[in-house]
Amino acid sequence: MFVEPLEASSIGTTIQQCANFVTVLQFFDRDQDYTAKKYNKIMTDVATNIVDFIQLHYFTHRQDSDFWKFCKNSLEPTEFNREYLPYFKQCTPDPNFFRESLLLFKQLNFMQVMHGLRLLDSKQAIKIYETHLEKIYQSQIQKMKELDGELADSIPHRECTEILKSRQTIINYNL
Repeated sequence: MFVEPLEASSIGTTIQQCANFVTVLQFFDRDQDYTAKKYNKIMTDVATNIVDFIQLHYFTHRQDSDFWKFCKNSLEPTEFNREYLPYFKQCTPDPNFFRESLLLFKQLNFMQVMHGLRLLDSKQAIKIYETHLEKIYQSQIQKMKELDGELADSIPHRECTEILKSRQTIINYNL
């Protein structure tokens, strides 16, 4: 399965498929397809998780082009995003929604993207973690606090791309 241009999800999914396949192969029986059905269900859940996570990146407040207007007004959310994003926006992503061991994207992945897109109530997220999980996630809390202040000062993607393009001539690609 190929979902995004860096192919990281494809590589990750291939690794997950192989690891899962090795563990279930000994139980496969041509006359009984329960093992195959379960394997396929697990791998479908892995693929769906990738699509849910990639789609999350397109739920932005931007409306500066036809593309972003389409995303905001016409993009049909996946079942997971439609059902749980409103809850996650208010209460932060709950780790119980990401318990399946083979999922590539879990609670912290969703939190980071939601925070960057300003879809997450940062004060609520910090409160939950300081109250319940501060010792476990202390470094993440500090980073979130730092990022919260930095987001206001960040430059737009297009401006960043132009800066990188202007520096391209000094990069030596010869190996």
